[in-house]
Amino acid sequence: MDFHIAAVSRARLSFPHICLDPDTPPLPDELIEEAAQTSPTSLLHFSFDAVDCFKIFYRLHRLTLAVSSHWVGRVERLTLSNLIYETQFTILSVPDHSQNFLHFDQSIHDEQSDCYDHLKARADAASVVEALLAAALIFVYAVLRALPLNTKIFNILLSRLRTALDRPNAPILETWRREKNLNMLLWVLVVASCVATGEERMWWIAQLSELCGKRHISSRQHLELNMRHVAWTDTFFEDRMDAIWAEVMRLQGPALCRGSWAGFPATTVYPSLFDK
Repeated sequence: MDFHIAAVSRARLSFPHICLDPDTPPLPDELIEEAAQTSPTSLLHFSFDAVDCFKIFYRLHRLTLAVSSHWVGRVERLTLSNLIYETQFTILSVPDHSQNFLHFDQSIHDEQSDCYDHLKARADAASVVEALLAAALIFVYAVLRALPLNTKIFNILLSRLRTALDRPNAPILETWRREKNLNMLLWVLVVASCVATGEERMWWIAQLSELCGKRHISSRQHLELNMRHVAWTDTFFEDRMDAIWAEVMRLQGPALCRGSWAGFPATTVYPSLFDK
């Protein structure tokens, strides 16, 4: 309940960290070796909370491998449960940085002032971290805790995620490139596309489609490979990826027919990530 309240309200946890049984069986050495080949080390480049973000996705990366069809049943349930607890506790313990970009976006700034660049850089970095934390919680609830996707928590977290991404006068590609983590942005958009519904889902798909073009991702397998370098499990994503990729290709169709991404439809009803 403490985790749920903190996740919904972006509040501090009330209960302290619980020291888990030191005799909990570790993950198999073979799994650790397999995970090491695709671990998301780029998170250490973050300007804000780099260590915490790395710890979160280091654990998510191994957890999702452990619940994949290749490893399911070969890892102790107590080990998985404890790792999920540790991961979610870390996510919910990261301080709320959202005011850094919300206040910046709502204020009038003199772009020639000495402090403008510093405030903008801090706002951009904070928005990236808040987006990742929201997406990580979506991932925990949808993939690891297997909540029904019509649960209200997903609407709350998707709204928080979009607020962190869809900012005025802050091009998303530029922001995430500055934090050296465009691969994480790709992961965030796929996770959001998996749980969003209706018109909201199409907004996420449109952003994903454009980013795939910018990253020259030309096949479902290529997209899946990028996901595997962050956090991926076939038991959740396998069927969903087919539908997502089909929608990505449907949006890319006009541009592909003209042989250039410069021709991406300007009349699309979904805002562009890169032309703000």
